[in-house]
Amino acid sequence: MLPPQPTSRRDRWRQLQPLRSHEESAPLTASQQLLVGVAGAVAVLALAALVLAGADGPAAVWCWICLQLLPGAALCVWVPSLTRVGFALYTVVGSAVFNILVGLVMARGGWWEPVPVQALTVAVCFVSFVAVSSRLAGRGARLGRLARERGVTPVAVVSMVCAAGIALVAAGTPSGVTAPRAGLIGVVGPAWWAGMACLVVAFGYAVWRRSGMALPVLTASIIVVLAQAIAYRTPVVTAAAGHIGVIEFITTGGRADPNLDIYQAWVGFFGAQAWTGSGIGDWFQLATWWPIFGSLAEVLAVRVLAGKFVDTRRAWLAAGLFTLADSLNIAYFSPQTYVFAPALTIPILLLHGPESRARATARWIALAGVSVAVIVSHQLTPYMLVCLLAVLVVGRAIRPWWTPLALFGVAVVWALLNRSVLGNYVSLSTFGDVFSNLSPPDHGTPVLPPQRVTDLTFEVPSFGVLLIGIGALVALVRWRHSREAWLLVAAAMSPAGVAAATDYGAEGIFRVVLFALPWLSILAVTATVRVGAPTGGHAATRSVRVATVSVVAAMTGAAVLLAINVLGQSAMDWARAMRPGTIEVAGYFERNAAPNAVLFSSGTGRVTPGRQSARYADFQYLSRDDLAGKGVNGFATTTGSAYDPQADIRAWTDKLLTVSARGHYVIFSVEIGAAGERYRNQSYVDYRRMWAAMADAPGWQLVDRSDSAALYRWVG
Repeated sequence: MLPPQPTSRRDRWRQLQPLRSHEESAPLTASQQLLVGVAGAVAVLALAALVLAGADGPAAVWCWICLQLLPGAALCVWVPSLTRVGFALYTVVGSAVFNILVGLVMARGGWWEPVPVQALTVAVCFVSFVAVSSRLAGRGARLGRLARERGVTPVAVVSMVCAAGIALVAAGTPSGVTAPRAGLIGVVGPAWWAGMACLVVAFGYAVWRRSGMALPVLTASIIVVLAQAIAYRTPVVTAAAGHIGVIEFITTGGRADPNLDIYQAWVGFFGAQAWTGSGIGDWFQLATWWPIFGSLAEVLAVRVLAGKFVDTRRAWLAAGLFTLADSLNIAYFSPQTYVFAPALTIPILLLHGPESRARATARWIALAGVSVAVIVSHQLTPYMLVCLLAVLVVGRAIRPWWTPLALFGVAVVWALLNRSVLGNYVSLSTFGDVFSNLSPPDHGTPVLPPQRVTDLTFEVPSFGVLLIGIGALVALVRWRHSREAWLLVAAAMSPAGVAAATDYGAEGIFRVVLFALPWLSILAVTATVRVGAPTGGHAATRSVRVATVSVVAAMTGAAVLLAINVLGQSAMDWARAMRPGTIEVAGYFERNAAPNAVLFSSGTGRVTPGRQSARYADFQYLSRDDLAGKGVNGFATTTGSAYDPQADIRAWTDKLLTVSARGHYVIFSVEIGAAGERYRNQSYVDYRRMWAAMADAPGWQLVDRSDSAALYRWVG
């Protein structure tokens, strides 16, 4: 007798089965696992050699690199049937989760002994690598088989082209320069452009041969941040300085103070970096190169997620769309970048196929660890995930139904435990005001006419996101009867649920785009034409024609998205990229000023690298807008010949002296002047006139200066 058929929508909904993984990538072979084991063991031995040689600086950097990869690799190498890209993602995420949880215990518990923990961690990893290598070798795995397994393939050709592209980009980028008005494109040479062309060619060749898509996508994800690191040798986002200050606070005091500020309450990222890099002397250099690591982790996460819905080539294409279109969210040394890959790993682990009981148990343990790591590291990301998981539960894509409730409950408990620092970040006035919460950041009352570079920096990447959205819409119309298509649309819309509750410091729109873009990219690639290989005869002529059109379209799209990515990430470098001299002058203040002194930024405070030391909590930091108050213009309303720099100095000096402090300091810098012009507050020429007028300003004394900044102290 047949079972009764469902008659109601609810019955049909309840009988929907969870989505099954579409991942087609081949799992790691025994020889590849052996390579991982041997490489991991060699990495540990290299670290030991550096330590024994007394090379403390290189040893500290290499130790940090090892700890970002080895803990996860030492565990994942034992897991059977992991695909290569899955192994790469879980290696990075597993290491991040381990580092966050260890850092959380040490920083919040007050037991700060990073060196013994580092030694124990790498020792355990070494034992794991040696054991797995011995086991695999005993079963017949040999490294010599890797060459026979690969041979000369399209992947090898793409690898050489991408390597040439990276080499040309590095050769065409001068080192140690300051960012000009044009940003990165104002300093690079012809070789840099040739390197970018190599990436486009590599992508087109990979599309034609239907193989090797991973390498151009991964290379494209890091090419701009690599060039910025080579060129400027400093971080390109000033907020990284404040994150370094939190790390310095932890390493100096041996613990975090959760009642001090929100960063030390959500200490996961900072604790992880602090203990893994405890021997690093220059955190600014680490923060300079760190975006390469962050960008690779993000694109790997999107690639593995896409593999749950589409075939391998389209999954890499979706990852490429994401990484090139996401220049609105610049990857930098920050908690939000660090936890993005772990956050996407949660739905990845929940979108699974049939599995054994042992594998299910391991998956739930991994889910618990990843969830806790995300919750203790970033304030907003857990709630983005709650909205996403709720959509996936309603769409019957994942089970059990209580998954989002469990994540929400733990996140709320953590927030309540740290409620003392939430006063300035949670406001009832933002609840329900979705359009206001999605508004871009306010940079004060504009005085200057619109700045075209500033507008293009945000409008062009937004246009790139719009193009992907149009592609997703085309795919939805094409596959309008597909459950997966509607699920992807709902998942892309889910981050907007958080916007109903908070503006996230006027940056909510960027987080919404970040979490929506992976799903839109996955849906958009299903609207593309599948490229076929020639087969002969009339069909061959047709397939060659189709392939040619598709390759040309792919290369054109890659070139356009690369151009958008370069513009979005680097056009504002003149105002955003920190200069070594400015870092030094701001550091002089924090090293020498008395507690409760105030550092006043002579323009916007967004580009002053303050809060960079362990003493950051001892001081006040103000900008012109802070002195004026919310909704009041803090800048002079005149410009050009009508602008009086002496009167401007007197005006903000009088306001500054009303602030109770044990010392009043003001900092001038190229970055402040550049940001003032780019955000229409004050022209750079007028700012330089005000800076020059400080030499004769009564009551102000120059105490430190560099080629890009100057620090003055009020002496009355």
